[in-house]
Amino acid sequence: MKREKTLAAIVGAVVGAAGLAITAPAAHAGPNCGTPHNGFDVSAVVRQATRTHDTDAGRRTVTVRLLNGRAFDESRATISSGYRRSDLVWVDRSYNGGATWTQCGPFNSRTSNELKNLGNWMRACMATKKNGVSNSFCTSWYYDAD
Repeated sequence: MKREKTLAAIVGAVVGAAGLAITAPAAHAGPNCGTPHNGFDVSAVVRQATRTHDTDAGRRTVTVRLLNGRAFDESRATISSGYRRSDLVWVDRSYNGGATWTQCGPFNSRTSNELKNLGNWMRACMATKKNGVSNSFCTSWYYDAD
């Protein structure tokens, strides 16, 4: 009986820890992740999101895209319309379908660094600001299977 209680306690602890990992906030890799876009790969837009925000530069519509480079299996985020110098852009990478992820960035530019994507879930994100408050959004997740 004591052995069964011990086993139940261990299983409960493992399941509880797994639950905490799923609900944990995103890990942050900062701007020292991936590699700067070098232009050697032909990229295709695989996800896109557009929002209209009130920003310090007035009301504007912005679009962020997730671009997928096929030759080197890398993804990057780019602000394709509405970009202003105060905007931030980054890529989130997940190994479990978006339950948890690592943020690569943010970058204060139109384009993020490129990040390896083969066998990973990727999404592009960006943020605008109004009165110092960030208003961010992301594309849906994209899985790179090949």
